[in-house]
Formats: sequence, C-alpha cells, structure tokens
Amino acid sequence: MRSLRNWLLPAALVLALAPAIGPRLYDHFFASTTTATASAGELENLVQQKNHLAWKSGTGNVASVTLGTPEFVVIEDVPLVELTEKYKKEHPGAPARKKIVVSKAGHDLGVYLDDTLLKSYPVVLGRRPRGDKKQEGDMRTPEGNFYAAWKNPNSKYHQAIGLSYPGTEDAIRGTSTGLISEKEGGQIKGAIKRFGIPPQTTQLGSYLEIHGPVKGRTYGCIAMKTHVAIEEVFAFTQTGGDRRTQTPHTLIQINP
Repeated sequence: MRSLRNWLLPAALVLALAPAIGPRLYDHFFASTTTATASAGELENLVQQKNHLAWKSGTGNVASVTLGTPEFVVIEDVPLVELTEKYKKEHPGAPARKKIVVSKAGHDLGVYLDDTLLKSYPVVLGRRPRGDKKQEGDMRTPEGNFYAAWKNPNSKYHQAIGLSYPGTEDAIRGTSTGLISEKEGGQIKGAIKRFGIPPQTTQLGSYLEIHGPVKGRTYGCIAMKTHVAIEEVFAFTQTGGDRRTQTPHTLIQINP
C-alpha cells in the first residue's frame, strides 16, 4: 500500500491551474488491486481500467492517473457543439445520425453521431432506478428506444427534452391489462406513428423528460447535473422524425 500523496505532488501546479476540477485526492491506492479513492468538489464517477484510473467531473473534465508513474493529466472540457463540428469536418460523407444513449446502471448519458461517442455526462434517475416504467407514480425511468417528442426551453428544470413515452408497446400492454382504454391506446399508437407527442394524461405515466439539475432523485425523469450539460444536449437534440423512413431525428436509447 502506498499513499497517492507520495507520487501526485508533481500535479500540484496542474491542479492549481484547473479550478474546474479542484480535487483533493487522498487516502490510498493498492497496487495489487489497482483501486483508489477521490473526493471533493464535482469529482465523481471513478472510472477504473487496467493500469489506469480516471476521475471525471460533472462538467466532463477528467483527472487521470497512470499507475506506476507520477503522471497526472487534466483534460479540459470541450463543448459538445465543437465536438459535433469536428466530427462532421472529419467525416464529410457520413449521415451524422444523432443518438443519445442513457445507461441506468452506469448513471450516465452519452451523445453520439453515427455510433461514435462524442461526449458523456453523469445523470440522476428516478427514485426506483431498477426496472422498466410500468405506470404513473412508480418512480421508474422507462427503458427502450424513444424519440424527442418536444423541447421546452423554459422548463422548471432549466431546459427539458420530452421522451416519446408512452410508446406503442406500452399502449399494447396498457390496453391488455386494462390500465388504459382502447381509445387511449389508439391515440398513443397514432402519435408515435407520426412522431408526435403521445397522450400525457394516461395511467401509463406522463411527462418523462431529460432535463436540468434537481435536488435528490427524480420521479422518473433523467436529470443532468449542471445547466451547461442540459444546454449542450438540448441544443444537440432534434425533435420528431422522418415519417417516410420511420427514423427519429434523434434516437434516445435508455438501457437498463
């Protein structure tokens, strides 16, 4: 066992110049298990790989340590719009299909173009994060594929992107169990087919969104941890889809 302090001292000057991260790295790192701890400020999401540790802040900044060396690297946060422009410039013939992928297990949201990850953000989920959403009030975040049904620039939570929930499968489940009426099921299916806003007043659940910061957990929505984060994802996201090809303009994929 050896202390992180013994070999991170060369990083002191770097950290002094990086107030966006400003961490206190402490406790111990065990060479045999390649584990370590970090705390303070925005630091979260300890990412561990073979011979490498990284601490990622809520704004995307990364402090990384290569095990066995005194190297300490601070990577500045790059705005999503710049990463998007860079990708398009480097891939001029690519279709630039937009996709947002949420990992409930990982509590993160990734932004993609053509299956290439551009940037990831930590997120907060519903109060009962495990399991798919079934009905109004169950505090769960839905799972599956969605499109952006609406965007609200003046949300209570700064900005918000509405999920196309409930979807067709939810409508089928709801009518078969008697949770919703046949009429409500038909309205949901029709809205999904035309990339519209499905009814938000049924017992399947309502107003599930990706939005700005909250205190604690959500009632089923996906909350970004900073205003800057939701502003970037909000600007990236395009609502609706192509009816002819039945392709969402921005696919939102929520995984368990």
